[in-house]
Amino acid sequence: MSVAIECLKKDPAISGLFIRDLTSVLEQLLEEENLSAGELCVVIADDHLLQSLNRDYSNKDIPTDVLSFNYLDSSGPHSLPGEEFAVGDIYISVEKAYAQAERAGHDIKREIALLAIHGLLHLLGYEHSTEVNAEKMREKEQDALNVFDQFAAGD
Repeated sequence: MSVAIECLKKDPAISGLFIRDLTSVLEQLLEEENLSAGELCVVIADDHLLQSLNRDYSNKDIPTDVLSFNYLDSSGPHSLPGEEFAVGDIYISVEKAYAQAERAGHDIKREIALLAIHGLLHLLGYEHSTEVNAEKMREKEQDALNVFDQFAAGD
């Protein structure tokens, strides 16, 4: 399994310990979904990049907080047993994360973790288009966020 987190937008709050904790949570989510051989990349960037991606891939010329690009199709991963395969990429806007963290009353690390978890859940097929699906997704998000909080508390 391989989870890579790349920070294109440098920020002092995004430390090595934070990246380690976030990586552990994302790896755990992949494992729970039987995708332990999956490769995932999380890119922490700025509003400008997220707006460009949103415009190019969603026809929405506005910045957004998180975008997920899924490399799995509905039949699942295409690799031999034991071989790694690409699950997808997640892009997060650090500016949006700061604004949302302030509104929610928690720190930037927790907000970035929430956005990464949310993005990965979309890659794993979770949706929030109906209230029933949204509730399932919120529960899964909260469970993963609780694990992140436990990792972070140990630092």
